[in-house]
Amino acid sequence: MKMPVYLLAALPLTLALIAFTLSKPWSVRQFVATQQPLLQPPPLPAPPDCPDSGREDIGFIPEYAGWRFERPLSQIAVATTTSVELHVLLLWIYYHRRLGVDTFYIFVEGELESPEKRSILRSIPGVKVNSRTMKLREKQLKSPIWKGNWLLDYQYKPCNYQKYVRQALNLEAATYVARRAGMKWILHLSVDELIHPGGETHDSLASTLQGFNESVDLVVFPHYESVVESDSVQDPFTDVTLFKRSPSHITKRDYRQVFDQVSHNNSLYFLSQADGRIAARLQPGLHPSGPNRWSNAFKALRDVAADEAVVLHYTYTKFSDLTAMRSLCDECQAVPKLARRCFLNEFDSAAFIAAKTLSDEGLFQWYKDHVVWQNKTLVHKLVQRSILVRNHIPQIIIQGLREVGFFQEMIEAGSQAFEDSQMIEKLELKEMVRLGQEAGKFKLEMASLRFSKRRQGKVVERQNRSDLEDQLDDQRQSGASTHHPARRQSSPGLQLNSTTVIPSSSEQRNLPFALVTSAHPVQNGRRRLLASIRPWFQSSFFHGCCTSFRSLEAKVQSSLGHFMTLFW
Repeated sequence: MKMPVYLLAALPLTLALIAFTLSKPWSVRQFVATQQPLLQPPPLPAPPDCPDSGREDIGFIPEYAGWRFERPLSQIAVATTTSVELHVLLLWIYYHRRLGVDTFYIFVEGELESPEKRSILRSIPGVKVNSRTMKLREKQLKSPIWKGNWLLDYQYKPCNYQKYVRQALNLEAATYVARRAGMKWILHLSVDELIHPGGETHDSLASTLQGFNESVDLVVFPHYESVVESDSVQDPFTDVTLFKRSPSHITKRDYRQVFDQVSHNNSLYFLSQADGRIAARLQPGLHPSGPNRWSNAFKALRDVAADEAVVLHYTYTKFSDLTAMRSLCDECQAVPKLARRCFLNEFDSAAFIAAKTLSDEGLFQWYKDHVVWQNKTLVHKLVQRSILVRNHIPQIIIQGLREVGFFQEMIEAGSQAFEDSQMIEKLELKEMVRLGQEAGKFKLEMASLRFSKRRQGKVVERQNRSDLEDQLDDQRQSGASTHHPARRQSSPGLQLNSTTVIPSSSEQRNLPFALVTSAHPVQNGRRRLLASIRPWFQSSFFHGCCTSFRSLEAKVQSSLGHFMTLFW
């Protein structure tokens, strides 16, 4: 069968018309694009609270059961373990909130564990507060980090090593919860560290992380350490503006040439850590290998260093930071070899020995020699060579936050809210005590009512006994000619006089049942039982059973006697 000629001619024309239509801006493709939202599935509802969701994986940390897992905007989370003062922590939180961090997982220690301060922190949206409770410790002892071989060198050492382990375990918990909450990035910071997303016009950490493609798993922020120019620093975030650049941001030649000058009478380039901080993209299998290291059980992680974004570390900026070490690590001795076992960093152990052994004047002089940069000429020279760099952005942001007066108002409002909650709890407790007292009075009244009814019942029972005695006397007098008087008996339930005679069993059968049972209260149940089983004993079936049993017993005895006779 041949195809008609007009179909063969219409086929190429139809294909050409379709191609022409799809190539125009007013084509069907534009119409489908405008109608695309109608083809998409409806948005998912907001996840419910943890207690109502019933998901077992949320139960890793019972303390987080009340957290609401909403979808944040930038989906960036920061975790920290701290015991600093409340106003310092609030400045740190709102500085990073200004950079685009949505959620903060804060593990509080020391004075921050007080209910008032925790209530103030929990009143801030996006701040999740948790203290190191016994349940959390038990859960963390079962974590892969605690069982890992790499942690064996830190688990059973004192002071800074214990803090290192706590930070790693808390970061693991925060990573787990952040991934369940839908976060994309997580970063561990100390409260004396501030992220500076350099190169961004709006100082946004979110835009910095969004600049990396999906193949990047880790973003490394180099470390910039504070340079203290005065021994009277009160607020590090605003008084310190000079920083020592990371060795990765200077040439190796400059590093070798200026090392002796930059180390500032110390053995290392930085006073404290020099690893920087790493932001990790949340994914299956991701877990921390320490406070600043990450690994994945399923693949090798790809890390990229940020070009201009850095971490500003404000270390030993105040003299009080040095004197505070006198109250730390009581189990450590101020001897170089023994103190080195308590601290990860060499300068920390040297500062600990100085704080324990020197007087206030000597310790202050040691602080100026090893921490404070008093040589302005050297500072100017190193700034010109770009070894030291000035950064005023954190100072401007924090000063702006303080000028608003928001933090003091927040602390006062949080304290007032905590006092109100305490007052409400006291009132509720008083109301519960009052209700308990009323319930106790009601129970007492009911018990007294039952006791009075019981006494009335006993009075009625005594009256019934006296009536029974009178009836028994009448029966005895009327039937004295036909019945033999029984022996006089006395019982706990019925006191009989010398003229009272207990009726015989045949007489008791003729009496009403109530009178017979009430004659002796102790034997009422026994008499009822005998009255109920008496017909069965009088039945022919019982007599037949007894006869059969006697005959069987006689046969057994005869057989046994016959057997014994044969045996002997």
